[in-house]
Amino acid sequence: GTVYLAETTSDLREQREMLRRDLLQHGFAVLPAEPLPLVAEDAERTVTELLTRSRMSIHLIGRNYSLVPEGGTLSLIELQHELASARAQQNGLLRLLWMPPGLQIGDERQRQVAHRLRCRDVIRPRRDDRRDRRGRRYHRWKRHRARRHPDWRRIQRAAHERLFACAPHRV
Repeated sequence: GTVYLAETTSDLREQREMLRRDLLQHGFAVLPAEPLPLVAEDAERTVTELLTRSRMSIHLIGRNYSLVPEGGTLSLIELQHELASARAQQNGLLRLLWMPPGLQIGDERQRQVAHRLRCRDVIRPRRDDRRDRRGRRYHRWKRHRARRHPDWRRIQRAAHERLFACAPHRV
């Protein structure tokens, strides 16, 4: 399958690259392969075309506000999310939105973006009191309809291993 791994801000770039490598190792094609255009119309056209070729999109939401493409009003993060939302409603694109646990946002614009996404369909790990042999807490995923997708388990496992178990980035 093909996964659209949305561009993110610099604070989550390392996690995005690790997740990208894991998805590739699990046999997924990962889009975009090249940086997105910096002109709003071109970026919108490119993202729409890439989402059309994808079965799932993954969006990492961090503490920094993303750049706004030239001639646009939405940040690149918002643009990708809005186009993925539209594609999900039309053709059933599966989406995964992730924010680091304990995310502290200083920029008011990004705080508003995160709040809008949080109120809609973001997936956040919920902690319980169980721990593994190393003393780390287990995480449970909030369930949603995408878990029935044939590739969902493989994508979830790759994302979980990279984003939650290793936890190299704490905000």
